[in-house]
Amino acid sequence: LRLALTRAAEDAAAGHATQYAGDLGRIEGLVGYLGQNLADHLGAEGKASLDTTLARAAADPAALAEVQARLAGYAPVALAPEERLRRARLLRRFTALVREEYANGVRGGEITQPMEYHEARMFRDRAAMVLGDLAPGFADPVVPERLAALYAGMKDLIEARADGVEPLVAEALGLIDKSFGAEVAQGGYAAAVDALPAALDELLMIARAGDWPGAEMKRLEAYSWFDPDIEQRLVPRAPAAALRLEARFWEGTADRPGLGTLIADRAEAAALAAEIDGIKADLALARARIETPPSAAGSALQSAGIIFREGLEAVLILAALIAALRAEGIPPARFRTSLATGVSLALAGSFALWAGARWLFSVSTLAREALEGGTALVAAAVLVWLVLGLSAGGGHVASFRARIAGTATPLSVGILAFLVVFREGFESVLFYEALLADAAAIPVLAGLVAGGAAALACGWAVLAAGRRLPLTLFFRATTVLLAVLAVMLAGAGIRGLQTAALIGATPVSWFPDRDWLQLWFGLFPVAEPLAAQALVLAALVLPRGLRKAAARVA
Repeated sequence: LRLALTRAAEDAAAGHATQYAGDLGRIEGLVGYLGQNLADHLGAEGKASLDTTLARAAADPAALAEVQARLAGYAPVALAPEERLRRARLLRRFTALVREEYANGVRGGEITQPMEYHEARMFRDRAAMVLGDLAPGFADPVVPERLAALYAGMKDLIEARADGVEPLVAEALGLIDKSFGAEVAQGGYAAAVDALPAALDELLMIARAGDWPGAEMKRLEAYSWFDPDIEQRLVPRAPAAALRLEARFWEGTADRPGLGTLIADRAEAAALAAEIDGIKADLALARARIETPPSAAGSALQSAGIIFREGLEAVLILAALIAALRAEGIPPARFRTSLATGVSLALAGSFALWAGARWLFSVSTLAREALEGGTALVAAAVLVWLVLGLSAGGGHVASFRARIAGTATPLSVGILAFLVVFREGFESVLFYEALLADAAAIPVLAGLVAGGAAALACGWAVLAAGRRLPLTLFFRATTVLLAVLAVMLAGAGIRGLQTAALIGATPVSWFPDRDWLQLWFGLFPVAEPLAAQALVLAALVLPRGLRKAAARVA
């Protein structure tokens, strides 16, 4: 009922007469359903006055504010302690998000990021709704009154795009923490589990009303609940399931379009409802995986899988590059300092970004995806440059090595080391934080050591092979490995930008949709990453083909 009242006020302000009429019908039906309960709580006169005010709202939308005021302290039933804590966590979560989204969305009285500004308004409205459910249970009736005044003040400032939202949010958070205790500040995952299905239901309602821009905003909001709170806890346990769920929020597949594609195509409500039901079913399975208590062995295996999966790519790139340089007579010791510096800075940067995002500033879901995607693309570009230099032809050995020396400088190698480690470092820290929420520290640490050792062993195997294979064969093998890794980085980078909603995504049916291809090789059944990977492959292969053709002509 509170949600319907909020939607009605929004549609009235936007001049959406048809949607407003539908909202009123929904409100009248809900009031009728709650009729006897309302009379018991508000009294016969209060219920009659509510009905009169609601009838006036058909011609005067301003009457909705009176209806909301009459329902401010109303709750149909007393909340159980666990339900009260759940809603208190939602209240705190929504309130904190008002500050984060408004700070990102408004600068100097101007809207700089419309989505964040919209979400600041939406989270304020949701906080006010939840407060209405909690208000009757406050020990001190002054507290909900003050919170209601704070939310009203936030609304005025947000509408005016003015400064001053942060102190109101800070005061509200202080009152919430004081009223419900330290436990209310915990449970980001629990809040997401509650909020995500509701956001999906609202998405369907908005789409049925014909508000497709609003439906797209709601899709992004739903995704912001999925990642990081649910996805980050699911990836260590079931990375393939996390990939599939993520795709369902975006383009889906050629055979089964995801929410992003359905909304862009303005699909029938039945198709949208079916996809939302499918997402809810997958979310139920994800919750079962997340909430199953892990054993010590399972925690160790999950931990080992994280570091091996996330670290293998970086280890192979650096090991193959060193081996290729050694095979051409360039001493790896020349790059030892730059490699160590790049890796150290990347690790420090990963932990610094994690700490900053946790305590100093907010990094939105889409911003994190954009950071990972952009870093992968830059790393791919540097790697392509190095591979082209290493595989360049030349007549005289001295000039050939001089060309290599000019490409594989300590600076370029150090930059590559930083990029490939930093790209995975921040995400790995988030995964381990999520894993440690449920698992004991010792098994996780043991898995970290074992998985890290396995990844390093793969790098050592690449280096050791150089001492046994003929140099020419080994050089070609390492160059091919570097080329393959560059292709993988290009696909992962484009995919990250798509997940950040910076570029579109076009699923294709002709490429296999396999979880292992996506997890280990960055090969997605999506046209844009595949096209980027084809371009990288062409950039690496064509020069060699042209040189061979020229040699045959000569």
